[in-house]
Amino acid sequence: MAKQKYGIWLTAIWATAGGYLGSLLNYFVGKKGTDFFFARWIKIKPERWQQAERIFQRWGNWALFFVWLPVIGDPLAIIAGVFKVDWRLFSFWVITGKFLRFVLLLGILY
Repeated sequence: MAKQKYGIWLTAIWATAGGYLGSLLNYFVGKKGTDFFFARWIKIKPERWQQAERIFQRWGNWALFFVWLPVIGDPLAIIAGVFKVDWRLFSFWVITGKFLRFVLLLGILY
């Protein structure tokens, strides 16, 4: 969208929506189907899982702001589901973090 000269805000909104939906899926995997999904399809290295868990325990819900990080973001979203974080709080932090990330990246591109 950036190459085709769409507006920065429209691009950031669509990118945030897509990123949020992916994180929301991870959240529900953690909340509803941890054993089923991990046993069959999702393979997270134990050290990544432990790293994400330590961050979440240290920072609490604020850690969800960093779900946009490449390596540790998905495990953080899953752990939020495992810990049964309220989905509204989860949504606020994830959307805020992802939106700011995309605005910054797109601001550099434009």
